Amino acid sequence: MKKRSYFKIIYNLLYQIKKTIKIKKPLFPIFPYLFKYIIENRKVSTTLDTELPWINIGAFEFLKERLRPDMKVFEYGSGGSTLFFSKYVQEVISVEHDESWYQFILEKITKMPNIKLYLKNPQLKVTDKYGSYYGKGWENHSFEEYVKVIEDYPDSYFDLIVIDGRSRKACLEHALPKLKSNGYILFDNSQREKYLASLSSLKQNLVYCMYGPTFHDLSFNETSIYQL
Repeated sequence: MKKRSYFKIIYNLLYQIKKTIKIKKPLFPIFPYLFKYIIENRKVSTTLDTELPWINIGAFEFLKERLRPDMKVFEYGSGGSTLFFSKYVQEVISVEHDESWYQFILEKITKMPNIKLYLKNPQLKVTDKYGSYYGKGWENHSFEEYVKVIEDYPDSYFDLIVIDGRSRKACLEHALPKLKSNGYILFDNSQREKYLASLSSLKQNLVYCMYGPTFHDLSFNETSIYQL
């Protein structure tokens, strides 16, 4: 397995700490995770290789403590998290927009009967509500079918809904009725300006939020978890 140099990791770590201060995010909460940042980024691998969610390390540890064998999880966006959740919960439903990635994940889950993976290709259509704000090449696409996969399930069905894919504002809107009482919404990259207005209505339900070290990523990211 290829490994990064410690110099590169430390250089990037210092840059990310400087950026954290610049954007006025709390610095103290990240300290317990700096060693893991160095160790995890020493390996040139992906969260799919290690079967881990691509979220920050603090949010991962918070969430892992709350997973139960009877839980049902819905994910917007598949990957290492899909494989991780399948080990700890009863059912994982995941939807993907990229056909090549979908086929790749499909091969990984052939022996995991508690995972159901959907493919919903975006349609060429200019749209605001079901558009994707991040990622080149998707500007003029509608992710309406992708967003609405969750509508196939009853209200109050899921214990955890992970929003870490496309058209996240629309995903959040459709996800809320499908969440059980006291269930969790995990919203990744919640520091992005485009998401702030949508998330502000859930401010009173915020149970965890940290901007900090992320698995297999030299950049820091913010993950927010809400309990409704």
